[in-house]
Amino acid sequence: MFARAIAATAAVVVSSIAALTAAKAADQAAVPKPALYEAVAAKATGGVCPGALLLSDVATLQRYIDRFLAVDKEVSRGRPSESIAPIVAAELHETYTGLRRAPGGCGQKQIDEAREQLRRVTHHIDRTDYWDGVRNPAPWAGNAIHARVIGKKCDGIFDVDQMKTLDRFIDTERDQLAKTADPADMALYDKHLANAERGMSSGWWFPWHCTRAVQSEARRTLKQIEAITRKRAGTGE
Repeated sequence: MFARAIAATAAVVVSSIAALTAAKAADQAAVPKPALYEAVAAKATGGVCPGALLLSDVATLQRYIDRFLAVDKEVSRGRPSESIAPIVAAELHETYTGLRRAPGGCGQKQIDEAREQLRRVTHHIDRTDYWDGVRNPAPWAGNAIHARVIGKKCDGIFDVDQMKTLDRFIDTERDQLAKTADPADMALYDKHLANAERGMSSGWWFPWHCTRAVQSEARRTLKQIEAITRKRAGTGE
């Protein structure tokens, strides 16, 4: 899961606070935030490609992955999505390991990408504000797909327009990612989201799965997505 922040301000010594805030914003902009799937890909590169990363670098990536999964488990406990992240991380590592072992899989481009992800992880791994963002994430396409499945399986939870809002959000998120991602990464993205939706649709859906907690989670996701959609419409993003 596959951009979040928490900020605070005070009214004393306004110029100093403003300067500190600006410096922090510039620092965050200079080093983009890491993401779980990127760290997994970098770890696979470091494990397969000779000289790409040091053993200590791979250990740093693993520490980030372990902490991310622990935080994700903490915030998703009791929800239907509780056990998804470790499964996806394992599948991604297997996939990227196979890609790196294939002919041409350890090119300079892949090595540079792994080193960039290591830079991001090293910068953010001990930052409280980064992990606050992980604990309070903005919704992404995976959340919208989860809500869409619930909307299809739990009669009456969403109307037609609300389902269309989820569909548009999923499409928009993909379009934004495709602007900068490699075709191979987009193929993986599409594959894993499609597999996740199939799994959620067929694996455990019966009428008694439509509990109040499940429906509440889906409605919360829709509410967040509607707010993001309104904001984007207002800013022209």
